[in-house]
Amino acid sequence: MQQRLRSAAAFVAGLFVVFGVAWAGEAFAASTVSITSPVAGDTVSGDILVEGSLAGEGDVVLTVALTEQVLGDCGSTVVERTVPAVAGEAFSVALATASLVPGEYCAVVVVDDGRLSAAIGDVRVEPAFASDGGVQLPTLELPGENPITASPPAVPGVEVLLPTALGAIAAVSVVVLSVGLAVRRRRLQDI
Repeated sequence: MQQRLRSAAAFVAGLFVVFGVAWAGEAFAASTVSITSPVAGDTVSGDILVEGSLAGEGDVVLTVALTEQVLGDCGSTVVERTVPAVAGEAFSVALATASLVPGEYCAVVVVDDGRLSAAIGDVRVEPAFASDGGVQLPTLELPGENPITASPPAVPGVEVLLPTALGAIAAVSVVVLSVGLAVRRRRLQDI
């Protein structure tokens, strides 16, 4: 009976560790990211100013990029810039478009190496478009419009961490129970 209690206690302790690690990352990082400028349908040239906001608290690393848009999907990155940011504040990052081929692109913001991301498609880049220095002025959000906002899963990293940890705990439990049954069977045979 004591062996079963020890096995059950180890299993419960393992679950506490797994859930503690899974939820610990949420307390110190951004919880949502949104892009407010540019918006779908904008035509830009020169430096494109990607603006948005981060909800939450703590320091984060933003990777702001322009990616090729092919058949409505965001493709490979053509321009990228990584900057530090503070969650709970707005961000504004300029990307140079002068060397790009005219066409449709996606503005993409990635937080903490992929923990959060947001993308706006249908941004038209025409490098020769601007005649006044090529700087896009900030765009205000119109009443009634909702910028695209991406939220992380309820517990970040749980998609990989939790199933792996639970699988490992289950495997260890099966091995412990198998050994226990084998020992019990031998004891019964010895009687």
